Amino acid sequence: SIINIFSNNLNFNTMKRFILMLAVVMLAVLGVNAQTEKTLKGKLTNVQMNNNNYADVEGVTFILTDNGDGTGTLESEEPIGPIGKMPGAINVNMAVAIDSKGGLSAKEDSKAGVLDLNIGGPVTLYTTSLTGDTTTFVLKTKALSVFGKAIFNASVTFVAE
Repeated sequence: SIINIFSNNLNFNTMKRFILMLAVVMLAVLGVNAQTEKTLKGKLTNVQMNNNNYADVEGVTFILTDNGDGTGTLESEEPIGPIGKMPGAINVNMAVAIDSKGGLSAKEDSKAGVLDLNIGGPVTLYTTSLTGDTTTFVLKTKALSVFGKAIFNASVTFVAE
């Protein structure tokens, strides 16, 4: 066994130092990719849906999970809405890229979440763009393309408190 090899060739203090150094290295490696969560509280401004403007939405909370490798997840803590005459609420849950300065972006046409309609069931939302950081970002989405035209377009600006 590896312990017998060390005990035959190294004294006890040297073995203790080796095990301590191995533990430190393992913690450093494991800690680099550890997930962290950040709660983003604020409001949605510049709310636009289907080319109509709506009032700000106060008290919105997002959870940003940082995987520690430049990727993460942005999700709404609770359903958002209804907004205006929207017959339902939006649940954001999307993969994001996080740069070293905290900038956020998302791949175009990736799943951004779901519009849960009161009648008719859920409609998948897709990212048009995500730009900004954890204090202010702009999220643009679309749903249901028919003949290349989105049936539902939305754009909001999140501003942290």
